[in-house]
Amino acid sequence: MKTRSASRLLVGLAILVTSCGETGGPTGPGPATAQNVVLQAGDISGLQRCPQTGTYDRYLGTSGDADEVTAWTQAKSRGAIEGYISEYADNSADCGNFNSVDALKGRLAFGWALKFKDSSSATADYKTDSTRFNTSPTDLAAFRTEGSLVTGSGTGLGENSLLGIGTVQAFTYYFAVWQNQSFELAFWGFNVAKVAGDRATTNINGRVH
Repeated sequence: MKTRSASRLLVGLAILVTSCGETGGPTGPGPATAQNVVLQAGDISGLQRCPQTGTYDRYLGTSGDADEVTAWTQAKSRGAIEGYISEYADNSADCGNFNSVDALKGRLAFGWALKFKDSSSATADYKTDSTRFNTSPTDLAAFRTEGSLVTGSGTGLGENSLLGIGTVQAFTYYFAVWQNQSFELAFWGFNVAKVAGDRATTNINGRVH
């Protein structure tokens, strides 16, 4: 059985990035992109990359979800320039399992990121778009009844952030949504321990520069 809030977030899952930057010798790291900032292999040990991982445009081409297409169009109108989604699981059978997380065979983690033309655009989009990240007052109230929810600087991810942890019957969840510089970022982990979720979000946030 899925909760309304968790289901909506998963059905809409996808927000995130392209080209890969490499360390650039004596001049330091290359530019941060959605792809090299988003959840990476090794952020949560033991998980395998799912084939759903890729650019947000590629994801939309396979999902066919009209609401997601609309959300992405709106984000681009507010300055989004690239998006990427990454997904990792213990079991390949769980890959792409956005709608039935109560039937997971193991751990499942999603990461997604939007890169905007500048930090002011990312900040404005974070504060405007409560639909994409399910951060409307109604959604947040539901998350508070299911577990714990922290917003703002108490998350450790900056003022524009929220972090929730809870248990819904057959599975546990950990999620974080935040804005850092020119990025909007999100992480969802199912059946993922809090310490692992904390480490993953810290790693993601640390790659923003």
